[in-house]
Amino acid sequence: MELVGLAFPVGIGIQTVMMVALDSFHIPLTAVSMLLSTVLLTVLLIILQLKKKNSLYKWFKSCLKIDFSGINLLWALFILILIAVEVMNFAKCIYFPTFDRDSIAGFDLIGRAIAHEGVISKLSLFNDPDCYEAARGAGSYISYTPLTQCSYAYVYMLGAETSKIVNALHYLSFIFVFYGVIRRFVNPSLAAIATLFTFITPEMIAFSSMSATNVLHAYYASVGVLFFAAWYYKKEPTLLTVSCILLALNIWTRNEGIVFILACCCIIAWQAIRLKQRADIKRLVIFGVTCIALFILWTVYLKINSMEAEQVVILKPFWDSEKAGVIVSYLWMLLTTSQYYGLTFILFAIIFAINILNIVNGGGKWAF
Repeated sequence: MELVGLAFPVGIGIQTVMMVALDSFHIPLTAVSMLLSTVLLTVLLIILQLKKKNSLYKWFKSCLKIDFSGINLLWALFILILIAVEVMNFAKCIYFPTFDRDSIAGFDLIGRAIAHEGVISKLSLFNDPDCYEAARGAGSYISYTPLTQCSYAYVYMLGAETSKIVNALHYLSFIFVFYGVIRRFVNPSLAAIATLFTFITPEMIAFSSMSATNVLHAYYASVGVLFFAAWYYKKEPTLLTVSCILLALNIWTRNEGIVFILACCCIIAWQAIRLKQRADIKRLVIFGVTCIALFILWTVYLKINSMEAEQVVILKPFWDSEKAGVIVSYLWMLLTTSQYYGLTFILFAIIFAINILNIVNGGGKWAF
């Protein structure tokens, strides 16, 4: 379940990294160059895997062993509802054209432009005098990391009429991988219930049919954190590697994804201090640097190609009580309303309160 759910999002993420790399060497971005680079990378990965014949055989053999224990009518009911919701959502994604403003004027437009012009850094939208001011203003699309736009460009290069197949496949992949990770902690019935209630959250399913960054970023950030949590409890090195890849792609999708990386680094640092192990310090450095490597490369890429936008962050300290009041009021509204993310934040507050002693003491029977 996890591997099926990881295949497309990780694959398209790597593809967008390759697109930026090709553009850096002034190689035109066309369907031929994209497919050729994909084939070469695939061959390289196959060669690396063939060197691990025994482990590859054992893994394939284990995949054939399907465990039906724990599956019951309750599980079947929730899975059937989940399938019905996903079929309707996938059909909506594929049938309706891109309609929201941010997509039409931004992500989808840039994806179309990249596919048409075969470049990123020299894109006319970023360099035309008539578009220059709007393209490089604070919070403009030039300031976004490129995964979403390049994903759309990729499918447009292959002849797609709409970019929404990317979002449709991300959402479908989300269901597989979310169920797979949750299954590591609970029985099949609880995993099915948790998956269904997560994917019918109002704004989650609403944004799933839009050609924007929201669902893509939600995938990389949340699944990356879930794999990190699985590593923290199971201590399987592979899980941390997967988490690292996903969190790197998370910041490759949106700049603010760095907060999830910082949170995970704080946990590794806390573990290193509590257990006094040098190995954890080394792990912290490797994990942190690897996660932000793509962001650093993108920043260098922007600098080299003179693609800087106006700063959104005001670096000079100041105090504005009126603005602070507005921020606090909106923050409280977002935390308490059930319109966007259901009861997620309320449940988090309750669980955090229950776990506070466990967090401080490093273990206990009330750990959730």
